[in-house]
Amino acid sequence: MLQAKKTANPRSRFWIDLGALLNQCHENNETVILGIDCNEDVRNSTIKTFFAKYDMQEAITTKHKQAPETYFRNTKKQAIDGIFVSKTLTVVKAGFTSYQESGWSDHRALWIDIEY
Repeated sequence: MLQAKKTANPRSRFWIDLGALLNQCHENNETVILGIDCNEDVRNSTIKTFFAKYDMQEAITTKHKQAPETYFRNTKKQAIDGIFVSKTLTVVKAGFTSYQESGWSDHRALWIDIEY
């Protein structure tokens, strides 16, 4: 298991640990598909920059420039959920379901169709 420097902030620790894992995958030329609730807009420059370091991009908003909010209590109308993929993957189709189609969740379901 990867161990990062100790930090008191759980969110900071999460991003440190995730970065260490993605770096390891990137160095091993592994293909990555990561579904994540970022709790902030996936189009945010900080989020995009973080994943770009590992040659990854958000699959749905790369395919479709506009995105609905993905959490029903989100008053800022932001897509806080995303599917980040290695740039070596070709996303053929991608999208979001309605809340009713998501089952018992307060988030929309996300989906992608890729060529591999």
